[in-house]
Amino acid sequence: MKQLVFGFLLFWTSFPAWAQSPFVLTGLKSYTPVVAIEAGKVDKKIKSMILEEMETTSKELGIDTKSDTSLAFAFDIKRISIGETVALKVDLIVSENLQHPKTKEHLFVLLYIDTHIFVPEDLEEELMDAVDEMLAKFASQYEEDNSKALQSKSLSAEESFAVQMQYETDYKTALEKAKKEHKLLMVFMSTNYCPWCRKLENRVLSRGDIDKDIKAQFVPLMLNFSEKNFPSQLNDIAITPILYIIDPLSEKIQNTFVGYNNHEAFLQLLGKK
Repeated sequence: MKQLVFGFLLFWTSFPAWAQSPFVLTGLKSYTPVVAIEAGKVDKKIKSMILEEMETTSKELGIDTKSDTSLAFAFDIKRISIGETVALKVDLIVSENLQHPKTKEHLFVLLYIDTHIFVPEDLEEELMDAVDEMLAKFASQYEEDNSKALQSKSLSAEESFAVQMQYETDYKTALEKAKKEHKLLMVFMSTNYCPWCRKLENRVLSRGDIDKDIKAQFVPLMLNFSEKNFPSQLNDIAITPILYIIDPLSEKIQNTFVGYNNHEAFLQLLGKK
């Protein structure tokens, strides 16, 4: 049985990354998040960061991670050798351990797997990038496979973040608040299941010190680019994430930060760099 399971895993692990997933995520309601790291010198805090992002993604999808279940939602991270090159192999797996009703053998059932292999230069940063992208891919497929069920979700990803961080979600309301408080308006344009949006939220905007500086200088506003419920001047750049700094009196854009890569420039604006 162990040989059969290993062969099955080897087949799917080598499944082309560009191919459409052969798995279906319909009806997946609960699992236990697990992170296994066998990659040498990786900071222990990375494990908790990955678990936190797994929990966040699961919550957004409405998947229960607290109940007792035989299903595991796992990141398996290890070093592998490709010739003389040492690479990092990251597997995202949904599996279930079952017992055969007659033989009582324990069976390993693979419900989903996605694999990312890369040669790291900045190990921790690139590892978290891979985790973000794989979780976004999983979330996208889950949403598609369960589209009817997910239509009843009360909060989207960006709405959930806005509530958590107490950002405004209406342009006119935020504009009037900025005028009254004599602050600039900071507009964060996002979309559903935008991995770089989630990365900007989790690694930058949600940090306590940065959030404090943002709210000292700006009235933060979060908008969904897909909904087009904002002035036309914010429609010129169809890329997310994007941050606009706006003068509330003239409504002119003073600064624009496009994509996650520009978060360094944004931190400079806040005096963090």
